[in-house]
Amino acid sequence: MSEFNNPDFAEGLRCQNLGLYPQAFDYFFTMESAGQERTFRKCCEMAWSDQLQERQMERLLYELDFEVKQKNKVTIYNYGLVAHNRSTFNKQQMLTDINQFINQYNILVKEYFSSKSTFSCSRFIDLRKSMKKYRRDGIEKNGIRSTENLAYRLLRRLNVNLQSINEELSFDCENEHYSLKN
Repeated sequence: MSEFNNPDFAEGLRCQNLGLYPQAFDYFFTMESAGQERTFRKCCEMAWSDQLQERQMERLLYELDFEVKQKNKVTIYNYGLVAHNRSTFNKQQMLTDINQFINQYNILVKEYFSSKSTFSCSRFIDLRKSMKKYRRDGIEKNGIRSTENLAYRLLRRLNVNLQSINEELSFDCENEHYSLKN
């Protein structure tokens, strides 16, 4: 059935024309979620026209993010347009924060390898906790497209995964300390 013959699509258009954007979004979103293509075209058009509430935008971005991971090419394009249109993150602040975490990590690693036996392993855990808190605070304040969440996600995608290596060094540090006690 073509979307133009679909009663839900027609009702969504009617709601949109009446300015009932939350209801229109629900019709379009439900229809797209159940469909084969899952491009969320009408929902994206509503986002481009600033017709969505924050919770609807978050819901749409969540679904688009999932579809991007499935390598849905049309959705990747739509996601890029919606995200670009909605850019609320501060790129300069992201770079500053990322550099700060990398510098903290580099200092920890240098100090750890220079004196393994006296190094406090909890410092690795503290760095991991501060990174998670940084991310969580950003999400609570500005949602999943916050500067903090995007910076954290970028840190995960670096060639050297800062979070994973930090955790490995933390375990290595604890093993080193336990072996010295015996």
